[in-house]
Amino acid sequence: MSSCEHYYVALYEGRTADAEAHAAECAPCAELGAEGRELAEALIDARHAVAVPGDAGEAEAVLGRIDAERGIHATLRELPAAMHGFLAAVVVTSVLFAVVINGPRPDLMVYPFGRMVLVMGSMAFVLAAAAALLVRPMHRAQLPSWAGGAAVVSLIALPVALSVLPQAITGHPHAQTAQPVLQVAFGCFVYGTGAGAGLWMLLRTMERRDRPTLVGGAVGVGMLGLAGNLALQLDCPLTSPAHLLLGHASVGVVWLMVYGVLAGSKQVLQRA
Repeated sequence: MSSCEHYYVALYEGRTADAEAHAAECAPCAELGAEGRELAEALIDARHAVAVPGDAGEAEAVLGRIDAERGIHATLRELPAAMHGFLAAVVVTSVLFAVVINGPRPDLMVYPFGRMVLVMGSMAFVLAAAAALLVRPMHRAQLPSWAGGAAVVSLIALPVALSVLPQAITGHPHAQTAQPVLQVAFGCFVYGTGAGAGLWMLLRTMERRDRPTLVGGAVGVGMLGLAGNLALQLDCPLTSPAHLLLGHASVGVVWLMVYGVLAGSKQVLQRA
């Protein structure tokens, strides 16, 4: 019996001191312990009622791989869900801070304050909601099947919806450019991808599963796009709907399409 199994047995038997001693060294068990005796009973019942697929050697190999896991991936995976959410917020905030320090959009002082609050606030809210869904502890009650899909749609649709609002600024000299539309849009697409990539890499590193679910992976890609749009909102002074659609909203759309193609191809190869 592993030390973690001893932990929930101690909870079940009411040996609080033994349980607290283990929880002090194991963050996941400390998080599980918040559910108390009811969870311990469920885990013990499941342990005796559910058959483990494969032979004993296979099970030992899996347990051995888990015990042998080391490095930053293992460290981040072991952190509580609340810390995962905090780290994601730190990454996004750090990127936005770097954008401002490097030099924010030149029309920032004349950009409509209400519009800025609407854009930044709505993006931050959807991003936070998606992060809460993605880092949700695996032992918690399963969310409705539509929750993941709704998160993906919100992450992709919000930048599109904001892009087609009436143009925020029309008279500022930086609100338009003489350069080719697609060239400028591609520059913003690359910028937004780079700004959101750090968050995506962190989410992949913190993923507790060996492979994310199809919807979970799509949520991560959508968060990349929305984080990139947050950074672009503070950096890019172009306000035409065409540019916002082609250069900003496209970040999430394009990478979600790439993810869908890669995930679909992988499933086809696995069935072949």
